[in-house]
Order: sequence, then structure tokens, then C-alpha cells
Amino acid sequence: MLSTERVFMGCIGLQMLYGWTSMILGYSQNGYFYETLAMFEEMVNARVRPNDITLVSVLSACGNLGTLVLGERIHGFLDENGYGLNLFVGSALIDMYCKCGVVMVLVLEPPHHFPLFFSLLPLHKPNQQ
Repeated sequence: MLSTERVFMGCIGLQMLYGWTSMILGYSQNGYFYETLAMFEEMVNARVRPNDITLVSVLSACGNLGTLVLGERIHGFLDENGYGLNLFVGSALIDMYCKCGVVMVLVLEPPHHFPLFFSLLPLHKPNQQ
């Protein structure tokens, strides 16, 4: 997959959001979680602003690896850079925290966050390391 990454990124240019997001999403969905996080770090260092899809993929990688400290850093990145918590990013944060073994109590105001409640129902087991 690394050779594909080089060709892909070389063809579309390093500054294109969709190229970065496609690579990060592909790594995350195929279980390459360390590569997901490394690619995200490169993206941020290249000063490309991630979108919601990028952030959901990165939070998913943190949760699957059980890296709470890094997940909290990503959460801080969201706050520091003015990202709002829409349904997708909010659900990804809940998923990451649950997979890392953090128990949360949320106060949800229906009807806007009603689907978010259902993301809590299939409680995740914490990752074992």
C-alpha cells in the first residue's frame, strides 16, 4: 500500500484535501491504524485543514488502537481549531472514548442529538493492550 500512496499523492499534489482524506480513510477502513495516524500528522504538518471525514477516520484509528492520550489530543485539536461537533464527529468521539475504556455520562437534548444516544447502546469493550 505504501507504493500506492506515493503514486497517488504524487499525482494529485500534497496540498489537496481530498487526496489526504482518501488515503487516511483507506488506511483506517483497512486496519492500518498506525499509518492512519502518521498520514494525519503529515497532513497537519503540511497545513492542510482536515474535514469531518478525516477526523472521524483518525478518531476511529485512535479507538481501535486504544490510544486514549492521542485521542484526547485529537479532541483538543478539534477544540483549538474551531471544529464544531456535528453528529458524525461527536459519534466518533464517543466511540473512541468508549473503546479506550472511558465511561461517560452525557446529557442529550432531543430531538437534535437523539441518534447520538443510540451510538451508546452497543457499549464497546475497552481495547486490551
